[in-house]
Amino acid sequence: MSIDMVLFCNGQIRKRAMSDSVLSIDMTLSVNFNNIILQAANTYIL
Repeated sequence: MSIDMVLFCNGQIRKRAMSDSVLSIDMTLSVNFNNIILQAANTYIL
């Protein structure tokens, strides 16, 4: 899992959030998603 992947996922989530009207829910999901990715990346690196 690379930083590029994380950035790509963030971009996809933001694009979807912009096209949907439920922006706040999507932002909450993206934050949770980021935390999961970071934890997974840390575990993978360690």
